[in-house]
Amino acid sequence: VCSRLVRGSIHKDYDVSCRVVGQGASGLLYAARSRLTGRECCVKFFQKAGACRPSRTAILKIRNEVNVRVRVDHPNIARLIEIYEDEKQLALVLEYCPGGDLFSHLCDRGRFPEQTARVIVQQMLAVLCYLHAHDVVHRDLRLEKWVLATQHDGSGFRFLAGPVKLVDLGNATVWSNKSKKMDVTCGALAYASP
Repeated sequence: VCSRLVRGSIHKDYDVSCRVVGQGASGLLYAARSRLTGRECCVKFFQKAGACRPSRTAILKIRNEVNVRVRVDHPNIARLIEIYEDEKQLALVLEYCPGGDLFSHLCDRGRFPEQTARVIVQQMLAVLCYLHAHDVVHRDLRLEKWVLATQHDGSGFRFLAGPVKLVDLGNATVWSNKSKKMDVTCGALAYASP
């Protein structure tokens, strides 16, 4: 679970690159490195003021993502490390998973061998059970949201023995009032049920 909320600029503790390492439902992820530990991570920024000020809907989405991220702690969910807030922006410092998303691997190599698929699906189901037990509804599950935690050598599927991680919680929400239906349409149209 997130270790701390820091008031002030992220740039005093992290060197943030302009290199985009991912794109989530609510923003871009930039490569970064901790000045204290040298550890690689990624950062997602949300503007609070100025010309890029978010709409009410976007603010609700940001609030949902932060609320979900601070309450989950699972080895197959990319970890929220810290949150920085200043007068202009909110910055989420997240675990960096450089291995690429599962959809890209599937497109590049074709179907996964059964043993590899079994390991991946077991990890995915463990995350879904965990989220369900913590009243979290993801609402946008697809292979693009799952990444390999470590980089691979590109020599087939043997590298997939390492963990896969769910990285994007931008459409997730806590479903605390189970008597109320969820009526917001979200996610990718190509993955919507008929």
